[in-house]
Amino acid sequence: MRALPGTPLPLLLLLLACATSTDSADTVTGAQIDSAEDTDTGPARPTDGAGLYTMFCSGCHGDDGKGLTGKGPDITAELDRKSDDQLIDIILNGQGRNEMPAIAVSEEEAQLIVDYLREAF
Repeated sequence: MRALPGTPLPLLLLLLACATSTDSADTVTGAQIDSAEDTDTGPARPTDGAGLYTMFCSGCHGDDGKGLTGKGPDITAELDRKSDDQLIDIILNGQGRNEMPAIAVSEEEAQLIVDYLREAF
């Protein structure tokens, strides 16, 4: 993963910036997460769907997937309407102009998130 220019941001500030972004080109990158992890206070990157969802998704969609007012929509209804491939595409590429930014996870990590969504919600 390539390093980002400038000073690494703490993970909390990174997630806050992503949640308030209005630029559809914004992406939460693994490099940003890795940079945050390089500090003594940064958490390790999860390797399971629940942990990845918590790290990348729950800040906008809530712990229960029902969405947080002003941050992100209820995604539980999408589970019945979209295939795994469609959900993975949204995770990897984002959706809409000012909606969800792309999340820089691997396809395997995106699949783990989708598997978790289908099991938990």
